[in-house]
Amino acid sequence: MTATAMAAFGGWRGRTAAAAGVAAMTVAQVLSNAVAKKLYRRRRPPREWVPAEELQECPDSSSFPSGRTGAAFAFLGAVAPVWPAAGAACGVPALTVAAERVHSGARYLSDVAAGARSGCSDGR
Repeated sequence: MTATAMAAFGGWRGRTAAAAGVAAMTVAQVLSNAVAKKLYRRRRPPREWVPAEELQECPDSSSFPSGRTGAAFAFLGAVAPVWPAAGAACGVPALTVAAERVHSGARYLSDVAAGARSGCSDGR
């Protein structure tokens, strides 16, 4: 939805930033889910750590790294160089995704930290 709004209302810069963000997000998801999760098998946090009313259904896939966090930070990292103001605005949702993954009990803090780091990676 953010990429659509950027492309629709941001002119050339918005379309370029949106395309870069979606491409980066796609690559981050594929690398996380198809590669990293196969290499690093890690169980999800114990269900007892999360209050029952906040417990959400967790998939059986590896907990490490957080693919959603990686995708959010990859989008941010690709948008910011093209359109710094939009990149700054994307920082809050990216941090919210990371915090939600830990708060919901789906991930350990180290899972989201690794996801964020992989999403922000520029190949170095």
